[in-house]
Amino acid sequence: MTRKRNLLIILCIIGLSALVFSQCLGTGGSGSSSTTNGQGDLSSIKDGSDSTAGDIIIKASVAMDPKEFELFSRMAKQFSELHEGITIQVNNIAVFEAYEVWKKAGQMGEAPDLMLLDNHWIQEFAALGFLQPVDEFFSSDQQNGRISTLMNQVKWNGYIWGVPKDVDPYILAWNKRTAADNKLEHAPESGDELLAWNKQLLNPAEGKFGVYADPADPYAFIAAASSITGAWTGKEKVWADQAEAEKRLTAFFAPQEEAWNGKLYPQNFPVSSPSWSPWEQLSLGKIAAMVTTVSAFKLHMTDNIAIASIPVIPDADQRAVWLKGRSFTVSSRTPHAKILMDWIKEMTTPEAGIEYWNASKVLPAQIPAYNLAPLRGDEHINSFDWLITQGRVLPNDSETSKNLQGLHQELLRLWKGEITLKQLIELTEAAWHLAGKP
Repeated sequence: MTRKRNLLIILCIIGLSALVFSQCLGTGGSGSSSTTNGQGDLSSIKDGSDSTAGDIIIKASVAMDPKEFELFSRMAKQFSELHEGITIQVNNIAVFEAYEVWKKAGQMGEAPDLMLLDNHWIQEFAALGFLQPVDEFFSSDQQNGRISTLMNQVKWNGYIWGVPKDVDPYILAWNKRTAADNKLEHAPESGDELLAWNKQLLNPAEGKFGVYADPADPYAFIAAASSITGAWTGKEKVWADQAEAEKRLTAFFAPQEEAWNGKLYPQNFPVSSPSWSPWEQLSLGKIAAMVTTVSAFKLHMTDNIAIASIPVIPDADQRAVWLKGRSFTVSSRTPHAKILMDWIKEMTTPEAGIEYWNASKVLPAQIPAYNLAPLRGDEHINSFDWLITQGRVLPNDSETSKNLQGLHQELLRLWKGEITLKQLIELTEAAWHLAGKP
């Protein structure tokens, strides 16, 4: 009898424990919800995508300036409002951090559904399996309506991996008043004239900085170096003559002494900071000229600042006009490619290109946009047409993206005095493989 009573007690305890346990589970499941960007619980998955209350959640990541990102966010909101059940979360990343952030996300299988990639990154991301091709959503007419140089950049292995959004040529912005005050009648028109300007005008002790290039921008360095030495324009080597390249680049970056002096470089080429703005210095005439982009020039243009092409490459009948472009891409992990392409098409119409031009002055990738106001009537429209037509891009190679990131890091080390100019030249030659590239 005692044994039966003990058995009943044990069964009761087990039953009560199970009841309490189930109540705890029920309370936890209904009461725990997290919010992100004002949305509901984002922890559930629907058809491989985040969802909330049955909605499809699309994550889009870009690297834009504030005004451009404001427009992008507004376009995302408009698309969501017109398509019931779709919510778009947008994220803006610092330009020099974007490559590493998105590459790591791709490696972890956590890449956002949509990314706005530098065109030079697309082939590597496609080769690594981070992207899915967009050919089936991209008609021949849509392809033909975009600048051909940019379309070639997003093609690899027989597929199209991105939709070109914009193009930003590198140019020379120069202060006409400063030039006139120093009896210089025009902007530098050759690599030798770039060297002559810095020899004459560069004097940081007096707050004068000659021809300036952002010491952290690899594209600006390539533009200046190609004009001064012909670098990155050959089919085999980055530098035709490394010793001569070192001599000429020293004359540009640190002309006070014949041999490279790493202490002079950060004095001659300060980095932008809250207390030192290159564009303010250019406007005041303390910087005589600056290697920069069309978009930056248009955003900071004044009556004293004029536009010029990067000077002609030494011993060659060609100009060092370098194009930087970006394209919308679709992650290989997303099951919503059709939705994303519908949205991308809306964001890359000629009319949308004009909206982005008005917001950030980045030139559209869509050819018909150049016939629309206000771009059609811009005082520099003929210059833009020439720059895009003459523009060149870096080798369309899966290594180019990594080489650009490496150059960025080496330029920072050069500025900090951790490496010499000679070492930078040797490192770039070892990293970049131009053989057989157009």
